[in-house]
Amino acid sequence: MADRVAWGEQDVDVIEDLFTAYPTLLELRRPVKQNAAQLIHGDLTGNECRRGPPAS
Repeated sequence: MADRVAWGEQDVDVIEDLFTAYPTLLELRRPVKQNAAQLIHGDLTGNECRRGPPAS
């Protein structure tokens, strides 16, 4: 869900602790310029494949 919210594809109910900051964060989003589509893994929880050790 977080990736859909980040790309403006879905709204979310905001917890009270973030209620004040959330509108400001939304205003700071900018369009991403790219020449071609690319695959982005939206769930980086340790189940992705990568080469080399994880970054620390």
